[in-house]
Parts: sequence; structure tokens; C-alpha cells
Amino acid sequence: MNTKEVSYQEAIATLGITQDRFRYLLRLFGTKIQSITKGKERFLLPPAMILLTEVIALITTGLTPKDAVSQITSKHELLVLAPENPIEKSDERLKNMETALFMIAEEMKNSRQEILSLRSEVSSLRFQLAPPLPPAQKVIPWQPHPKVDTSSGVNVFKRFWITLFHPEKFRRLES
Repeated sequence: MNTKEVSYQEAIATLGITQDRFRYLLRLFGTKIQSITKGKERFLLPPAMILLTEVIALITTGLTPKDAVSQITSKHELLVLAPENPIEKSDERLKNMETALFMIAEEMKNSRQEILSLRSEVSSLRFQLAPPLPPAQKVIPWQPHPKVDTSSGVNVFKRFWITLFHPEKFRRLES
């Protein structure tokens, strides 16, 4: 047998069995047969291929697949490679992630407290360093210009004529 992994399709062709029977045998072996995934294709490792060829040989002699698998697994205890328990790995990863999250939360809490203290310090410094406010200027509201008395320094008849006819109105109408 070669020493590199074999794809599922190649293993089915080499063993000369159907795809359904191949899946059934893998299910009977359970986690005792190790396979790896590359991209979208799964591969069997060489020890698993050896076990499957022996099981097929026993099945052809007349044993049931279940009995053949149990006989092979009891005979090849050292050859069967069981993968590491993924649940233990995931538990360990979860614990590591949990401690990392707690550390991040603690750092955020400390940084928030530091930011609040820096803000209060900056506001007090800003108040001390701000230039003094200029004195308030007196606000003078707008008023129309006072009317010019056109009758000052004019004789009595002209003053009477000005009060009677209002020549400034006529000037506005002309323009």
C-alpha cells in the first residue's frame, strides 16, 4: 500500500464496493478510522485503508460486516488511530476564549475609568487656560434719525406754508 492518503472515491474503486457499503463500513468503524478533509474532498489515511481491505476480505469469506469490523478492531488495537476527542479540544478552546474575553473586558473597564479621569482633568485645565472674557459692551438699539426742522430760521409766512403743505411729501412723490 502507498503511504499517502486516499480519497473516498479512490478507496471505493480500489476496494471494489459500492458507495453505500463503503459508508456503512465507515459507520461501523466509528471514530476508529481517521479521515481528513482537504477542500471539499475527504481522504482516508493508509492505516484505515489497510483495515478496510481486511474487512472486505473477511466479508467475502462469509462474515457479517459487523462481526468482521469487531474482529479486525480487536486484532489491530495498535494500528487503529483514534482521533483526539473534539469535545475536549472545544472545551479547552472555550476556556481559553472565555479567559481572553474576561481579560479584554477588564482592560476596557480600566480604560474607561482612565478616560473619565482624563476628561475631568482636561475640563479643569481648559477652564484654567481659557482667556478671560471681554467686558460686556453696551447695546444701543436702533432708532430712526430725528426729523430735521426745516422751519427754523424762516419767516412767519414761509413757516405757515411749510406746516400747511408739507413740501417733504411732495419731494418724495417726485422721486
